[in-house]
Amino acid sequence: MVITRLATRAKAADGSALYPDYLPFYDPLEKVADLGSFEHDDPGHRADPELSNLLKTAEKVIDLSPHVGTEIEGVQLSQLSPVGLDELALMAAKRGAIVLRGQDFGDIGLERQKAIARHFGPLHVHGWAPHPAAGSEEHMVIYDHKEGEFDSCIV
Repeated sequence: MVITRLATRAKAADGSALYPDYLPFYDPLEKVADLGSFEHDDPGHRADPELSNLLKTAEKVIDLSPHVGTEIEGVQLSQLSPVGLDELALMAAKRGAIVLRGQDFGDIGLERQKAIARHFGPLHVHGWAPHPAAGSEEHMVIYDHKEGEFDSCIV
C-alpha cells in the first residue's frame, strides 16, 4: 500500500525557505570516493535493554505493528546522551524502524547533526542524491520549502 499526502513545508514570513542552508544542491559531475571497508562497532551492543535513557522523556511509545516499527513521542535526538543513542540503536535493531517526529535538527546545525549520525558509524557521501550547497556532502536533502510536493510512504 502507498500512502500519499500533500506536504506542508514551514516557511519564513516572506515565503522563502525557513532553513536556506539546507536547500538541495546536486552536481551530476561530482565525484564521490568509495567508503571502503571498515570495522563496525554496533552501538546497540552497548545498550541497556531497559532503554531507560532513551525513554526517560518519552510521552508516548506506540508500536506501529506487532513486529515492525515504533513511534516515540517526546524524545529529541539532539538531547540524547551517548548511552541514549546506544539504546536507540538497540531499539532500531529490534523494531526495524523508529519514528521520531518534531526533531530540532534544523536548529542544531550541520556539525551537531553529523556528530549524532557518526555515533552509529562512519559517514559517507551519497553521490546520486542532493545535499546542502553550503553544507556537508554527507547530508541528503530530500525536500525543499515549496508547497504542492507529495510525501509518499510505502507501507
